[in-house]
Amino acid sequence: MAVYLSYLGLFLISFIALGIFYHNTMRNGLLSLYFLFFAFTTYTFFCNVYFHLLLDAHFLVFYVAQGWFVLSYLLKKRKKQPSRTYQEPTRRAASFPVEQEKEYAAQ
Repeated sequence: MAVYLSYLGLFLISFIALGIFYHNTMRNGLLSLYFLFFAFTTYTFFCNVYFHLLLDAHFLVFYVAQGWFVLSYLLKKRKKQPSRTYQEPTRRAASFPVEQEKEYAAQ
């Protein structure tokens, strides 16, 4: 029972730490860094499986916690993407330099 509780504790710690990392990469626009980290973890996982190396349970718990954030991001991204049909081009209002605006206002 103690082993399962330690894995649950490790999962929660990994989940919180990865959540902070994920939140900061989203806020700073460096999401590709997070996905690079996930890709490296996935590569390590598949190399261990391919070469019949033992996978540590701590690594699996960490990988599951990391996959949770990637899955939640992909689900959010899918919901946010509207169906793109035809979009009318937006027109920009003509902007004058500050000096021209002052001259225009003075007239």
